[in-house]
Amino acid sequence: MKEDLQDAEVIAEKVLWFFRLSPQELMAHFAAHRDDAFHYIPDPTRNMVFIGQEGTRRFRAIARRFLHNQPENRRRTNRQVFVDCLKLEFHRRFVQAGEGLDGDRVQAMISAAFRDTEKSFSALRHYVPCAIFYSENFPEIVVGPVRFTQTDQFLKANAEALAAHRKRGAARPADGAPEAEKVQASEDSAAKTPKPKSFSASMVDRVFSHFGDYGWIAEVDVPACSAKVSYEHALSLTRAALNVLKLILGRHHTYRVRTAENRGHAPKSAKLCRDEEGNLQISALNTPDQNVLGDEYLEALAKDFPVDLRQATVVLTHAAGFADPPPLCRRFLDALSWYGDAVNEPSAAARIVKFVTAIEAMCGTGPERVRGVTEIVTGRASIWLQRWLGGSLADAQAHVAKIYDWRSGLVHGSLSPFDEDMAEFSRTTEEATRRILLNGLDYFTFLGIADPKFTMRPLREKFRELEKQAGETKTNGDSASKT
Repeated sequence: MKEDLQDAEVIAEKVLWFFRLSPQELMAHFAAHRDDAFHYIPDPTRNMVFIGQEGTRRFRAIARRFLHNQPENRRRTNRQVFVDCLKLEFHRRFVQAGEGLDGDRVQAMISAAFRDTEKSFSALRHYVPCAIFYSENFPEIVVGPVRFTQTDQFLKANAEALAAHRKRGAARPADGAPEAEKVQASEDSAAKTPKPKSFSASMVDRVFSHFGDYGWIAEVDVPACSAKVSYEHALSLTRAALNVLKLILGRHHTYRVRTAENRGHAPKSAKLCRDEEGNLQISALNTPDQNVLGDEYLEALAKDFPVDLRQATVVLTHAAGFADPPPLCRRFLDALSWYGDAVNEPSAAARIVKFVTAIEAMCGTGPERVRGVTEIVTGRASIWLQRWLGGSLADAQAHVAKIYDWRSGLVHGSLSPFDEDMAEFSRTTEEATRRILLNGLDYFTFLGIADPKFTMRPLREKFRELEKQAGETKTNGDSASKT
């Protein structure tokens, strides 16, 4: 409360300081401090009340403090919208009404501004175009709270609503022609001249044009929040659902999977060069804009990977709202995001760095007294990797160590991103990362992935138990082989 009052007092001082400036002094100040001209409070009588960069910074600090201890409201709120409401409420109370500044009045201003912000909140269903797979037999794919429908099916199902929207709104004037000129147009000329499209019709055409470039539409319901936050949340959930598909099926089958917001390769392109004799050589390329795989892989999602899909679905369900996801859910979502980014990354070297970062996000709990982060992460990752590789834990540790050597070489300069073996290194890293994340998800589910208690310290203790168990198994295995 004290900091809020101090910030409000600084804002008030800025308002008074700008009020005292003559027009010539104001212009001179803006000439020397150009950015201050873009920081103001709208005022119907004065047009604007200047507060400078410092005034806006203080409003942002008030907004940040108010939302800090309210995680759900923080995620539901577009902070800039809240700041704008704070400015208007400050102006209404302390500039127009002339109220005195004190702690209680400032807190009342903040609460009123947030109530005004909440008035713009609404629950929305978003439709996000996606490139996924070519499929003739699967009209939809459901991954947790996200439903993917083939675009043809989606447009057919929504044809009536789109047609109704097309009819809304009057025709727009052509070339800004005055209304009187339009009224006086003859029937003959009207018959020869195509009627301009209404704004609504143009928007529907844009939907058909844009959505038609993608094979699938994701349908996502987002609870009440700011409009911009709503769309970003829908995108985040859609990407997470697509990342689940990538993780289960692997990069080889999913490297083109993406939302329309994530630009991929150009499906149609051309190459141009000139030979030694001066002749131009042109090649035209047509490549799929979605992954081409048989429908048997989509069938495998439910048939061969039911546990992985169900466990991932639980995580996405906890991320669908605006409450803090349970710690293990958050950890898996972070690792999944790095993995999904790596799958779409065109650079093999960058893929390695992102894949290893995904492993660290899954396994890391900070340094310890006797072990560094690398030793901790590689040890835990090796335990999960062994479940896929089979063999000894030492073999898995050597596999993970090799991956870490590649990553370290890339980021520290001893390995060139243009090394001819980089593509093979990337494939090895991706497969290991995929198995580590899937087995890690299985372990988190065993612990209780929705349990809110698994913050850093309790999870570190569980990891130690896992490491101890793996060490005992290794020792027993070695003893048995010697007997």
